[in-house]
Amino acid sequence: MNIFVCFCEDMVESSRGIDDERIGVQFVENRYLEWRHLLSAGQSDYLSMAAIKGLLGEMKFCLDVLIPACGVKNAVLSWQGPLKKDQDFVFEDTWYEIKTLSPGSIDVAISSVEQLDNPAEGHLVIQTAERTTITSSVGITLNGAFEKLDNLLKEYPQTRRIMRGNLISMGYASVPYYDQFKFVFYERWSYRVGRDFPALRRKQLPEAVSEVKYRLMLAQLNDFKEWGTS
Repeated sequence: MNIFVCFCEDMVESSRGIDDERIGVQFVENRYLEWRHLLSAGQSDYLSMAAIKGLLGEMKFCLDVLIPACGVKNAVLSWQGPLKKDQDFVFEDTWYEIKTLSPGSIDVAISSVEQLDNPAEGHLVIQTAERTTITSSVGITLNGAFEKLDNLLKEYPQTRRIMRGNLISMGYASVPYYDQFKFVFYERWSYRVGRDFPALRRKQLPEAVSEVKYRLMLAQLNDFKEWGTS
């Protein structure tokens, strides 16, 4: 499927079920503008390999953990990662930050103070994954994960429109380019992030500090581990 076909498919599928003509026209106009921005970027603006792996990790966690726990609609509506919010999934009383690392990683990068600084208790989820051959029977591509999510949302057209729009706004569309990168996932474990978790807090920093990035040693976080799979 080339990018023009993807554009046409999204315009049709995302607007399906809009009964009000005025709302429908407005939606199509806005979505067209989103796509025009994406198409104007050209091939040089495909997601980086790190971004592909990170976005796929969020989708995989949503499919494997959140959807079975709270349903596809609630899970997808909680998904803030494509909007570049502080945490990847945010619920009324908790949140999840997803990090997809290479096997054998000894630490995890925290890209901002706010990423783990939230008054509500949350969860830092670590997953390990690595690129595999395109013929692998156990691997999954970004497009494959998107199609699974998209199909599960067919009963919820409004939520489906929101998800598609958020992904387009971050620069992702299900184009053939992403079919060449397949990843296999291994372990997944979660850490409870409360007041005692060893994270930096904005109120603890000098006022002159505007931005901080840091790394956490995984071996030092065992006291906060909630669960894990392999």
